[in-house]
Amino acid sequence: MASAKKKQKLEEMSVDEFLENDLDSSDFEEDDGTEEKASHKTTKKKKPNTEKSSVAHKHKNSLENLKKSDPEFYQFLQENDEELLNFDPNDLSSDDEEIHKPPTTLEEASESEEEETEVEDKPKSNKKDRNRGKPVTLTMISKWTRAFKESHSLKAFHEVTRAFKAAVQQTSSEKVKRGFARYRVQGSEVFNALINLCVRHVARTLQKALDLKETKEKKLLRPALSPKWKKVEDDVKTYLSDLIKLVSQMTEPSIVSVVLRHINAMIPYVACFSKVATTLIKKLVIIWSTGEESVRILAFLALYKITRYMPKARLEFILKQMYLAFVRNSKFTSVTTLPLINFMQRSITEMFAVNVAVTYQHGFVYIRQLAIHLRNAITVKEKDTHQSVYNWQYIHCLTLWCRVLGTIQPCDALQPLIYPLVQTAIGIMKLIPSERYYPLRFHVVRALNLLSESSGTFIPLLPFILEILEHTNFNKKNSAVSMKPINFTVILKLSKPQIKERAFTDGVIEQVCDLLLDHMQIHSQCIGFPELALPAIIQLKKFLKSCKVTNHSKPIKLILDKIQENFAMITRKRETVAFSIADSQAVSKWEKNLKEQSTPLIKHYVSYKKKRQEELLREEAGKERLIDDELPTIEKQRKQKKQDKVEFSDLFNSTGSDSEDDILERAERKLQKKNTQHDSDEDDYLSDLDIGSSEDDMSGDEEDGESDEEGGESDEDGGEIDEEDEGSDEEEKGTGKNKNRSKSLTNGKMKGKKEQRKPIDVGDDDEDVVEDFHFSSDSDEN
Repeated sequence: MASAKKKQKLEEMSVDEFLENDLDSSDFEEDDGTEEKASHKTTKKKKPNTEKSSVAHKHKNSLENLKKSDPEFYQFLQENDEELLNFDPNDLSSDDEEIHKPPTTLEEASESEEEETEVEDKPKSNKKDRNRGKPVTLTMISKWTRAFKESHSLKAFHEVTRAFKAAVQQTSSEKVKRGFARYRVQGSEVFNALINLCVRHVARTLQKALDLKETKEKKLLRPALSPKWKKVEDDVKTYLSDLIKLVSQMTEPSIVSVVLRHINAMIPYVACFSKVATTLIKKLVIIWSTGEESVRILAFLALYKITRYMPKARLEFILKQMYLAFVRNSKFTSVTTLPLINFMQRSITEMFAVNVAVTYQHGFVYIRQLAIHLRNAITVKEKDTHQSVYNWQYIHCLTLWCRVLGTIQPCDALQPLIYPLVQTAIGIMKLIPSERYYPLRFHVVRALNLLSESSGTFIPLLPFILEILEHTNFNKKNSAVSMKPINFTVILKLSKPQIKERAFTDGVIEQVCDLLLDHMQIHSQCIGFPELALPAIIQLKKFLKSCKVTNHSKPIKLILDKIQENFAMITRKRETVAFSIADSQAVSKWEKNLKEQSTPLIKHYVSYKKKRQEELLREEAGKERLIDDELPTIEKQRKQKKQDKVEFSDLFNSTGSDSEDDILERAERKLQKKNTQHDSDEDDYLSDLDIGSSEDDMSGDEEDGESDEEGGESDEDGGEIDEEDEGSDEEEKGTGKNKNRSKSLTNGKMKGKKEQRKPIDVGDDDEDVVEDFHFSSDSDEN
């Protein structure tokens, strides 16, 4: 009744009355309403579970329908991902958790509670381990190995690809995105076993599983043509990407070489993916230009194989990347880096030989670049403008194109590039023709000799070789001493102190002889050799007349004799020729026959190169050309002072009748009288003593004069005087000053001069006279 009244009262109230009265909403709620609300709340809580279970059952039913609609795809899922088909939809309900409600008050945790929380955190860590993936074991690897060997299973390859991805992620220093991983690799033993499995069996398994056979024309494998390729395409792409990452992370040359061999076997599959091929080419070029020697070779072989499988799409890209890498890594040249730079030159040449049309395009652009740099160095008059062309990068690029144009011969397409290249090289030599840049000239002439011999093109290089002999003074005495020779193969510029050394002139003569003999033997079989050799013969004879140093003139004289001998032989054979000089075919045939018979210059060049082979190898390896490990030392002859004292004491014994005063008086009488003999035995003995000493002194003076003349010639020949010998001569002058004075006195008597000698005042220098006689008597006694 009360509730009915409240309802009626509420219905009769206006809005203002309702707001004025303080009425609770609970007074007007009924029991049935509360029950409806409670049931409504429970249905809300149960709704998510029913929705999840319904979705899971629908997904399960769709998979079962897939078995009927697309049985091939269902079979593929069974082979590769059984967990997707065999899941239980009822398991989803167990994953639901109650909503967490935070407490109204916070309490401080005690030690016991902290231990409980640690125990509770352990299941979470286990959950993280499950997200990281299943650990790979050796038994799993052995199982995959058996599957590869026995059945060439693509399912096993799929699993190996996932495990290999996990192994590569483990070695990488970069942060990997979080997500579910199928496997995880732990331990070096498992990692090595997995890499060994991939390197040994993956390429062979793919070839057998896809039933690949080499094409008849080029003997290449084409995986994209296989009907099973679509099944493994994604796995192969993932595997190749991880393989490139692995090579980037490895630094040990032995491991990198193993992986590169495997990449070489996987090149047919790389050719099916354009982006993967681009990434691999960039990495291989880096290894080819900066790695160890064995690794460089393997990287080049892989690049060359890519050009066979992708000739049109990737050849230009590979050539550009290799050329730029060569320029970057040839900035500095030393004894250790020079063999690697030569390897890069030869390998780029092999790559350019793949397609001549592409080579002409690249050669035209890069040779034009070299010419533009030279033009700027000539026209722009600034202090260091020449440094843009007088550097190792420019010289190595010039040498590279000489090698490329010389190797790819005969080729009419590349013939137009020879002339601008030669003109650029000659302009480089003419830019600064000073002694300091002789090494640069030697490098350029050697490169042009290589181009001339390979292409059969005549290049006038004799003026640039003989100009060195004309402008260098080989007769001057060098002011600096250096026992170490100058290695011209690893320098472009000489310093001012190096020009003053004897090693400079010796090295220049060696280089001139090498280049002159190399250039002359190239054209030694030509029918016009006499006209070519005549200016060289005249200039070499002029040099031999002016050069007084035997060590420099001897090798030039030998080359001159061989040139004259070749000159005479060609002249004799030319007189018996019946064809005209305009008949180019007959001339080329005549020259070819003469080259097969060999000429005097070619024979001498072969023997000369054999003798110089060891020296050049030692120079490239940074070794000295001295045979002995230790430098030669000059030992001074020790003076036998004690023995001289004993001999002097025997001659002038204190117990004898001679005293110092008597000796001085006899010396005065001897100098005042001419051609007289003393009656006393003592004077006769003394005169005989003087005669013996004078004869010895005369012979010694004559020998000294001859040795002085020979020493002067040897000084001119050698160009330097040993400083230690000079020091020893000065010391002997100090000790033997009085000895020379006694020689002059006795020699005056033996020559029989008639003029009267003035008496010498001996009173001030008694000791010197006594020492003079000591030395003269010493020579007589001996």
